[in-house]
Amino acid sequence: MLDSVVVKLENGTEDELKAVLAQKLEDESLADIKKDENGNGTEQPKEEPEVKQESGATEELEEGAIEDGTEKSSNKVNIHRTCSVFLRNIPPGLTYEELEGLCKKSPGFLRLALTDGIAERKFYRRGWATFKRDINIKEICWALNAHRLRETDLNAIINRDITRRVRTNNGIASHKQVAINDLKLAVKLTVLYDKKIGLFNAADEADADREMDIRMGVDLVAASTNPLIKEVKSLVPHDVLNDISEEEAELLGVSNGGEAPAEKIRFERDDNILKALDLLIVYLRIVHSIDFYNHGHYAQEDSMPNRCGLIHVRGQPPSGVSITTDEDGALVVPQKFVNDFISGFNSRIEKGLIEKQYVSEEELEKMGKKDGEKEVEAFIQKNTVELAKDKWLCPLSGKKFKGPEFIRKHLQSKHEDKLEEARAEADFFNNYLADAQRPVDCEPKQAPRDDHRGGGGGERGGYGRERDDDRGPGGGGRNSFGGGGYDRRPQFPPRHSLGGRGGGGRYFEDAPRRQPVSYRDLDAPDDIP
Repeated sequence: MLDSVVVKLENGTEDELKAVLAQKLEDESLADIKKDENGNGTEQPKEEPEVKQESGATEELEEGAIEDGTEKSSNKVNIHRTCSVFLRNIPPGLTYEELEGLCKKSPGFLRLALTDGIAERKFYRRGWATFKRDINIKEICWALNAHRLRETDLNAIINRDITRRVRTNNGIASHKQVAINDLKLAVKLTVLYDKKIGLFNAADEADADREMDIRMGVDLVAASTNPLIKEVKSLVPHDVLNDISEEEAELLGVSNGGEAPAEKIRFERDDNILKALDLLIVYLRIVHSIDFYNHGHYAQEDSMPNRCGLIHVRGQPPSGVSITTDEDGALVVPQKFVNDFISGFNSRIEKGLIEKQYVSEEELEKMGKKDGEKEVEAFIQKNTVELAKDKWLCPLSGKKFKGPEFIRKHLQSKHEDKLEEARAEADFFNNYLADAQRPVDCEPKQAPRDDHRGGGGGERGGYGRERDDDRGPGGGGRNSFGGGGYDRRPQFPPRHSLGGRGGGGRYFEDAPRRQPVSYRDLDAPDDIP
């Protein structure tokens, strides 16, 4: 399925699709499936049917030739596969266009993907340059490493193919109670992301109107015209997708005064609910790049080397000490285990895919929201300087004028790009403030350090390590050997026992204590305060 999607995304023909599907699947997840089947004893591994290769799909070796392991098959078979290079260190000042221009010099370039800057790594980014499958990726990698952009090494390495594309989550997800909860979440995600990108009935709405409906909590499920939602509703009972209100839960005794839940329940499957759920899981994965059981949104997937690379599915039924069987041989699972799994999964879906924070207009004003027109006016005033009576200077161009109105016209006609830049900077700053996920406190917080070295109270000295006299005899020292207590360090007496100045007092007690020296990484001069 994943390969078929990629072939379609690459505008492949039906012949190319058939050639791709005729290949033998090679993935580590297939070995896991066979291992699980053998381990559970439910099914014996089936013989894989031999697939006849189409003529031209693979090339036969000539008599006496040796296969060198490189792929010689036609592009018809490799249309869904790529080669790629991973770029580990991309400085924040390096633009997408500069990096793309460098990659385009190599043959077979397809696309480039860059991550957002990582605050903890000084906003350095990572990137993936994707090329066609039939090129020599080693030579391209060497060529990229041979170039320096803005005095920076890209540290390019060859990106490996994904060997396990289908991955599993906990098998409790097949339980009816869990599947019902997941189905409700999948329906909510489907209509929400349809609304976000303007599919079906939201296609004719403006972006601002769609965003307002989402923020105001409009019933998107009832308003959706997605035919898949209608099909799902026809597959499951009407009451399955309806949530009861808090008032109903209180009156029915669900929240407090009801019957105490059983400690263990039967593991139960409902094929109709799972079928409806699978329809939405596949739709979310292909259309919206949402890997449901991994509660993740692969937002940049279309620019990455694998345009439809991973999917998570339900695993084998759970097993363990707490999972037992009843008299009929059916699995019995603890109710608490089911409840904890549901609450944890709901929390991750809510935080990762549904919940979105907004910054109110009042908060923007408090943080210093800028007005684009006021910034343009301030830029004009900054470049209007009176030298003498009827003599004004424009510092931007160095020209002199008779009055400020002439400088204004000069800037609006000759330096319109500078005015637009001032306006764009204001918009950029406002967008930064409006982003609730903007990076703040970029400097990593350092652990508190002692104010002095050695000497008085506390378990650690000024260097942040244990003092020698606190380690005990024979054990605990880093250089001590075994239990014999042999220590290669010179056996000096503890500091507080030295006689020193004045007889029996602490040594250097009268000396002023200086601030500790900062031992920052001298190989990273930017870190030195």
